[in-house]
Order: sequence, then C-alpha cells, then structure tokens
Amino acid sequence: MSDEPNAKDIGHSLTKSQARLAGIVHSAPDGIIAVDHEQRIVLFNPAAEQVFGYSAKEMLGQPLGRLLPDRFRHAYEGHIRGFALTNVTDRRMGALGTLVAGAQTAKNFRSKPPFPRLRSTGGRSSP
Repeated sequence: MSDEPNAKDIGHSLTKSQARLAGIVHSAPDGIIAVDHEQRIVLFNPAAEQVFGYSAKEMLGQPLGRLLPDRFRHAYEGHIRGFALTNVTDRRMGALGTLVAGAQTAKNFRSKPPFPRLRSTGGRSSP
C-alpha cells in the first residue's frame, strides 16, 4: 500500500480548494476584478458589482478600460503596455499612484489597486 495520493484524492482536494477560493472571492468586501492577457475582464465579484454598478454578466469579456473615464483611459493603457514589457510579477499597491475609475452612475472614485501578474494554464501572463 502506498502513501502517495491517488488521482481521485488529488482531484477531490483540487475541487475543495477551488470552491474555497471561489467562496473567498465571492464574499470579499472589496471589489475584485481579474483580467486576461488582453485586459478583458474574466472575474468580477459581487463587491465589484456594488462599486461599479454593473453586473458580472455585463462585464465578463469586456475590456477593463470600460471602467475608466475616457480622459484617463489612454494613459492607463500606456502603463499596462509598459508593465507587460517588464519582468515584474507584482507591483505594490499604489506604486503607480491612484487610479481613477468610473462607475455606471458616472460617479468617479479613486483606487490604489495592486497589479499582480498571474500565469494562466495556457502559459500567458496577464499584466
């Protein structure tokens, strides 16, 4: 008899871990938004729905720039392009200063978001 976990045990552990993470993201009091390597929204939690006034269904697949006021969008996209060219994997919260975002209600607010770079299963990273 081997002490090594079998595929069934590993699959069960992975499923439990994914459910735990989903629960944390779903119940987080802060808005959490994740984007892919093309800056398209792939995660938009309930707190982000409250902050921005859009449902996750409306935002999934949309460019992150949709949440930025027009006057800031070009500069933000330049920062992201520059970040993508670096080997930096994480930026300290607020390292780039304050990001101004816009809610559906046209009310702008300031945020100091972290910008971690995560590798997807396809090997591409999201800046």
